[in-house]
Amino acid sequence: INGDYIKAKQVYKKAKLAFTNDVYINLKHQISADLSQNKSSTPLTYIKNMTDWEKTLYDYYNRKLKNEELIGYAKDACELTEAYFLQAIIAKQQKNQEEFKMYLEKVAEQKVYSYSEYLMAKGILNKMK
Repeated sequence: INGDYIKAKQVYKKAKLAFTNDVYINLKHQISADLSQNKSSTPLTYIKNMTDWEKTLYDYYNRKLKNEELIGYAKDACELTEAYFLQAIIAKQQKNQEEFKMYLEKVAEQKVYSYSEYLMAKGILNKMK
C-alpha cells in the first residue's frame, strides 16, 4: 500500500480473518508483516487445496527454492509475473535495491496488465524515475 507496510499488514490481517483459506491474502499478509518489521518472521504453511504453483510460491518465500528454480517452475507469463514480483519482494527485504528494480522490470516485461503485481511494479518503477 504505497510503501506503508504497517497499514498493508493491518488490511491483509483483516482480509486473512475473512478469507482464511485464501492463498494470496495469506502470502500478502506475511509479506507486509515482514516488510514492516524489516525481517522475515515465521514460515508460511500450506493451506488446504493449494495448487502446485501456489505451493511453489510458498516454498520460495520460505527460502526452500532458489531464484532459478522458481522461474523454472513457472509455466506462463502469469506465473512469471507472480514469480518475478515475489523475487522483487525478497530483494526489497534484503535491501538489495538493484535486484528489486531488476525484478520489477521483469514483472513489467510480462505485460500481464490485469495482475496487481504488474500494476504495483509499474507504479513503483514510475516512482523510482
